[in-house]
Amino acid sequence: MKLALENNGNLSKAELKELLLDKRKNIKKLVSQVKHCKNITLSLAITGEYMVSTMRTKLTPNKQATVDHWHYSYLVKVDKDIAKKKNFLSVVTNQLIDGLCKAIERITWYSGLTPITV
Repeated sequence: MKLALENNGNLSKAELKELLLDKRKNIKKLVSQVKHCKNITLSLAITGEYMVSTMRTKLTPNKQATVDHWHYSYLVKVDKDIAKKKNFLSVVTNQLIDGLCKAIERITWYSGLTPITV
């Protein structure tokens, strides 16, 4: 992800989506820690940091910088049917990543007058 360095550490939309797909296992691991919750949110900053959160819990990967403002978020509501599935973690993780990728396509963040994503 060499482009991020050229763009003040901000990733392009394509780089953000690639990052999410590359981090699928790590995201799934974070989801496994909050699987009993009704609402699970995956948040992503334009610099590549991500977080899985619920109403009470905020989980980030080890050694990740603290982020105060998240640029993209997607919430999955976990109903009883999904919670009972054997592949619950995969289903919820896929929904979170797919939803966040769609949000990335819809939303562009700007710094001043210059677009920082393509």
